[in-house]
Parts: sequence; structure tokens; C-alpha cells
Amino acid sequence: MSSDTKWIIGTIVPAMLTAAGWLSVQIAGVNTRIGDLTDRVGRLETDVRGMDGRLRAVEVAAGRMDQRLETLEDIVARMDQRLETLEDIVGRMDRRLEMLEDIVGRMDRRLETLEDAVLEIAGP
Repeated sequence: MSSDTKWIIGTIVPAMLTAAGWLSVQIAGVNTRIGDLTDRVGRLETDVRGMDGRLRAVEVAAGRMDQRLETLEDIVARMDQRLETLEDIVGRMDRRLEMLEDIVGRMDRRLETLEDAVLEIAGP
């Protein structure tokens, strides 16, 4: 073997072994990071599933609230109709009351007329 070959083998082989060692350390570090990231992704998936369950619960509660709101809106609409009906009834009763007051006024005048006639007939 020539001295150049010995030098090449003596220089390149250790350099390659050093590079291989460095690469294996780097790969081990990357593998560790990949393992850590995989664990973090697993925890995040669990958290997302938990949040998804809570979101579904909120959506169900919101649906119930929407139903209750619709029920309340229906009740308010019916109450508005009843209020209109009551206002109509009150208006009719006001008109009847005015008619009765008019009748009572006429009866008062007739009674006064009768009283005057009785006093006139009975004399002083």
C-alpha cells in the first residue's frame, strides 16, 4: 500500500467515523424531539377531544335556550293578543259607562222634575 493510500485511509476513515458518530448523535436528538412532539400531539389531541365534548354541551345548551326563547316569544305574542282584546273590552266598557252615566243623568233630571211636581201638588 502506498503512503498516499495509507494517508487517505488514515484520514478519511476516522473522519467518516467521526461524521457517522456525529450523525448518530444528531439522529438520536431528532428521535428524542420526535418522541417529545408525538407526546405533545397526543396530549393536544386529548385536549381537543375534551374541548369538542364541551363545545357539544354548549351547543346543546344553546339549542335548549333557543327553544325556551321561542317559547317565550310565543307567550309574549299571545299576551299581546290578549292585551289587545282586553283593550277592546275596556273601550267597550268605557262607552257603556258613558251611556249609563247619560241615562243616570237623565233619570236625575226626571226625578227632579217629579219632585218639583210633587211639591207643587202638595203645596206649601
